[in-house]
Amino acid sequence: MSGETDESVAVLDSGVPIHDYVLTESAYADSFDSIPVRSLPETDLTDVGTLVVPYKTNQEMLRSERDQVEEYISAGGTVLAFGDVFRQWLPGGTWHPVEFDYTWWARGENLEVEILEPDHPLFVDVSSDAYTWHYHGRFDPPTDATPLLAAPEGVIMYEQRLGTGKLLASTIDPLHHLGDGEITNPIDTTIALDRVLDWAREPEGRLTDG
Repeated sequence: MSGETDESVAVLDSGVPIHDYVLTESAYADSFDSIPVRSLPETDLTDVGTLVVPYKTNQEMLRSERDQVEEYISAGGTVLAFGDVFRQWLPGGTWHPVEFDYTWWARGENLEVEILEPDHPLFVDVSSDAYTWHYHGRFDPPTDATPLLAAPEGVIMYEQRLGTGKLLASTIDPLHHLGDGEITNPIDTTIALDRVLDWAREPEGRLTDG
């Protein structure tokens, strides 16, 4: 996974409206390839630079193919995992649901999100506002991971090195706002999404050595 193939970004598509909008109508549509999640078992990921797992991806399929995903990362691939993880498929990290009021922004209230690694490329010259929107649960990150963002309930984003590849796991999902949330929640998540995609395309990323 080197050279020009590192630039390719493929999004797992579960056929829900959010995914359809992101892949066909959003400003990022021309930048993303689509992989139907049902075809994941038969898909060769060798030439995929970054694999994006958006909110509302079929969790049973992810769990059944967790070994394939981990092997892909270990061989040099990058995975961006967004949203909840109802079935344990992440390599090492454990997700927990939290109670959350999604209408906080409509009442003019603030949401507490803490940047844990301010020197990380995701956060340089960007305030926490760029990453302040609703989140889908919290993580117990693996011991070899680096927590990046936290909410009052716990860690909501971490990065992890696996072999020669990398994983960014986040319970906040900028793609959700492109596909559905932009209609009901006017928070602009494109700054964060652009930063994440830039990080994903870097051969080394910026992974903190433990």
